Amino acid sequence: MPSPLTIIAIVALAGLAMVSLNACSRPTVTAGAPLPANTVILDVRTPGEFAGGHLEGAINLPVDQISRAGQVLPDKGTPVVVYCASGGRSRSARSALLAAGHTQVEDAGGIGNAAKALGKAVVR
Repeated sequence: MPSPLTIIAIVALAGLAMVSLNACSRPTVTAGAPLPANTVILDVRTPGEFAGGHLEGAINLPVDQISRAGQVLPDKGTPVVVYCASGGRSRSARSALLAAGHTQVEDAGGIGNAAKALGKAVVR
């Protein structure tokens, strides 16, 4: 049986891990902040999800195809905002784009948050 001190240490570490995870999963787009005119909005959900409703002007590039970003983005300096259904895939897409050398990538989280933060309508 673990000692009380060990149990306290485990609980404390688990709490720190949750705080770190929550800090990393927050969208990086600030609601109402102006975006450069050449910003590309990428919907990283599946084509079926995209067809069911997406942000006005968004381009569909599923997260599992994010390596094809060069086919839809003019260059690695183009401002990009990514979003998905709830924020998990957009976070992954942002990380992948930054790792590939894209320099201006923001995560708007899920589609509801993205619509609000970017002032965009959801269209079909």
